[in-house]
Order: sequence, then C-alpha cells, then structure tokens
Amino acid sequence: MEYIQKEYLIYFYEDNSLPRHWLVDFFCRKPRFKHVGAWGYNTNIDQWFGLEYSHKGIIHQFFTKQEMEDIFAYFAKNNFPILRVPVKPRWKLIWIKEHTCVSFIMRLIGYENWFVWTPYQLYCALKKKGIKSFWETN
Repeated sequence: MEYIQKEYLIYFYEDNSLPRHWLVDFFCRKPRFKHVGAWGYNTNIDQWFGLEYSHKGIIHQFFTKQEMEDIFAYFAKNNFPILRVPVKPRWKLIWIKEHTCVSFIMRLIGYENWFVWTPYQLYCALKKKGIKSFWETN
C-alpha cells in the first residue's frame, strides 16, 4: 500500500507578521513573493496537507476541506499566485542549496535550476516551463 504525490499546489505569498532576516527583504523585493510553500491532497484518506520550510524548520500541517476553502478565498482576495505543479522525482547525490524555502520546494517537486534563489524567480521559471496557474483551472 503506497501513496506517491503526483502534483502539488505551489503557493507564493507575503506574511508581514512573521519575523524574517533582512536579506529576505533585500533579495525578495517583489510584493507577494516573499515566501513559497506547497499544498498537497492525499486521495487515499481524503486529506489536504501543507509543507513549508521556514526559520522554524519544516512545517507539515493537515487541513480540513473548510480550512482549505478559507485559505483559497484568502489567497484569491489578496491575489496571491498558486501554481499546479507535477512532481518529477529525481535522484540527486548532492544538493547544495538546501537552506531556503525556495530550494526546499524545488527539491519537493524535482525541479533543478542553480540560478533560482527567490520565490519570484521560481514562479517565473515554472511559468516559463508551461506550468499553469491554479486560478486558470479552478
């Protein structure tokens, strides 16, 4: 009995209530693109979950359907981008950039690009690869 995630919803947002290092503000200048995370859905147990990498470590949360509806409404109201990204598992011996939310999400979805450092750069790179917005399909 095995469950393999085939797709994630990758979300980008800005939360000014969380403390962050001044370098984040220096490098991540684009509004709405200060942080990136992922949501997934396990069809076997009918459960939404979220994954984030932050200054607190890796955050893994479970959400009810109502909570996700509220989250989607909040993201739509604030015009925060969400991309529907298929997972491409890749075996990698060495992954040097494993210290930011961007590198964590890149590893999660199997995307490798040495020159992607900020959430906005990741968003642009995924859009360039043809990844569609969640809002276009839902």
